[in-house]
Amino acid sequence: MNSYVASESQGQSPAFFLLYVSLILIVLTVFIGTLYRPDKKDSPLKYETDMRPLEDKTPDPIGTLEYKDLFETDGYTPREATLSALVSLLQSHDVTVRIDVYPSVDSEAGLAEALGKSVSLQRFFLAKKFPPHYVSVFAHAQSRDVQAQIQVIPEGESP
Repeated sequence: MNSYVASESQGQSPAFFLLYVSLILIVLTVFIGTLYRPDKKDSPLKYETDMRPLEDKTPDPIGTLEYKDLFETDGYTPREATLSALVSLLQSHDVTVRIDVYPSVDSEAGLAEALGKSVSLQRFFLAKKFPPHYVSVFAHAQSRDVQAQIQVIPEGESP
């Protein structure tokens, strides 16, 4: 019986080494954690007390267009003749487009109308075989005197 115990201790099972390494890592972690506490004056970790909000990373548009007649009289169907220039611009240049859609001034639907218009615009551009990242459509609840505002942005800068 003693020979069995002696041979096992000489071979040292892999589980023993795993436990030994785990214990060493835990001890090192606790030791380093006590040295690098942010509340200590000589700690290398420093927190800024002046927390500033993130800067707005909205890219500068190349141009901005405002449309008062972007949709048909039914209110939700985009006018293909009005958007033809924008479609040709997207096809021939490396640009992306951000479209902000607003409800009509006299509309009581508000955001629901703007969402319906934005969905129809997104479907229009998908039907023209534009990937979704080329055209970003945003719906707004507040009404303006324009139906949509379109910003042309250089490709690579997300709207």
